[in-house]
Amino acid sequence: MYRVHPNLRTNYFTTIDTKEKAYWLGFLYADGCIYKQPGTIRIQLKLKGSDEGTIDRFCECLGLDKSKKDFRQEREEDGRVSEKIRIRFARRETGNDLLRHGLKFRKSKIIEYPKLTRRCLELAFLLGYYDGDGLQKTTRIHSGSIKFLKQVKKRFHLPYKIQVNKRESKIYGRRIKGTEYFMQLGTELFTEVMRNYKKSMPRKRWYPCTLKEKLRRHHIACSSKMFLKRRELQKDWRTITKEELEKLVQQMPLTHIGTRYNVRSIATLSYKCRKLGVSIPKQGFWQKRYSENRRSSQNTPNQQTTT
Repeated sequence: MYRVHPNLRTNYFTTIDTKEKAYWLGFLYADGCIYKQPGTIRIQLKLKGSDEGTIDRFCECLGLDKSKKDFRQEREEDGRVSEKIRIRFARRETGNDLLRHGLKFRKSKIIEYPKLTRRCLELAFLLGYYDGDGLQKTTRIHSGSIKFLKQVKKRFHLPYKIQVNKRESKIYGRRIKGTEYFMQLGTELFTEVMRNYKKSMPRKRWYPCTLKEKLRRHHIACSSKMFLKRRELQKDWRTITKEELEKLVQQMPLTHIGTRYNVRSIATLSYKCRKLGVSIPKQGFWQKRYSENRRSSQNTPNQQTTT
């Protein structure tokens, strides 16, 4: 394994004494996988293709070789095909350290809250878990283990109820019924979690809006200046020409066009394209283009392969 990852830091998780280590421990609790192999223990982290930057940071922290990342296409429950990226490595010492800190084999329904020494480490751990199994733009975290959520609720004195969601998924052609639990962290705790550690997953970084901030934004949005600005943008949208719209459709997704002209409805944007005879790229076109751009930027001439 040292041939595959010659700079692997085998003692990285020996002691969880920094926010960075606590964050990655939480991430592995949520999206990691640990399993036995003859003579060793293998650790895996698999995310969406759009989260390649997070995989890269994980590799940098543990000293893993980025060129060993694995890209694959997987079919989702709704039938869509999405790109996944994963990194795997095997090391008994690292695996034993993770097991000692609470990570388990087949962990989905049996994980428990780990013992951490300081509150800043607990907040970083919770942020890592949210980035792995949290619902974006909310303060909700999910888990298959109700015991884990009860321990989080007790540790941070949360008043929110643990709710149940019964799911039915299709795995390798078989329909499997399961139970998932989720709970809100709340505005106050979630804001503290975000401020505690800054280097988390970019697409999940946000601060919940307080009532005072909502009133301030509402006042700005209802001002006469903003009203006139939105009115001008919508006027430009109504008078847009076919040539201008064709150029925009080839440059950016419909959601970005809607933001530019203050049009929130995708149906309105699509209707305008059909009316002017402008063809829209198929579903998944922009995701595929962004993935190709990331891959091309990754395969630079200066990249060296290790033997």
